[in-house]
Amino acid sequence: MSGSQATAGTREKFVTRRVTASARPALQASPSPASPPASHSGSPLGGDAFQRSLAAPASSSSGPRAAGASALPAAVPALGEMDYYQRRIADFKRRHPDLPVPTYYSRYASKYIDRFTYEIGPTLSPAGQAWVARARKNLQVAMEKKRAADPAAFDRLERNDEAFRQFAFSTHPAAYLDAGLGKLPLSDLIKIGAGPDLEDILNPAGLEQVETTAVQVAESKAEDFGARLARDGHELVASAEAAF
Repeated sequence: MSGSQATAGTREKFVTRRVTASARPALQASPSPASPPASHSGSPLGGDAFQRSLAAPASSSSGPRAAGASALPAAVPALGEMDYYQRRIADFKRRHPDLPVPTYYSRYASKYIDRFTYEIGPTLSPAGQAWVARARKNLQVAMEKKRAADPAAFDRLERNDEAFRQFAFSTHPAAYLDAGLGKLPLSDLIKIGAGPDLEDILNPAGLEQVETTAVQVAESKAEDFGARLARDGHELVASAEAAF
């Protein structure tokens, strides 16, 4: 091998080693697989999936489909939990950070879920306390059914404060009655009826709620009274016949 060939070979090996050495740190610095996100189960907004949906940045995908999906109201489990309306508020703020929160969430539902659970509930009979829990869940189920039927329409309804309040109030009579309001003792009914503040029911939606509920409770009580009267009458006749 000539001297020039040896020099060229040495230079080629040197360059090869330099390239290999310079590439090694880049390979060593390559990122490891991302670790799963930390748990947020202690968050007052609830479970991990819902919390991540609120904190996650907007999707990198473009187009009307991705933008429209991110603006739709998310589902919140209707389990009768105390933080339900706070989670609905958080979901609304996620979609509309510059708009006022529906007053039904912030001023009415949030107030009365606390009042009936912590103040009025403990003064009720065991049947009345069970009614509070069932009614609380029924109201949330009715809200989620409305959202699930048409999320885009639900979003528009939330942004019309008066219309949304009227809708929400319209779900109350069925929620209360299906929970067994008409079966409660009169002492419970008096305490429950005195629960709302006058300013919250002296409006068309509130008065309609009260009227519808009161009429159906009265009908239920009349049926119960008639059934008891008939039963007591049969027992009285049977006792009289036995005496003779």
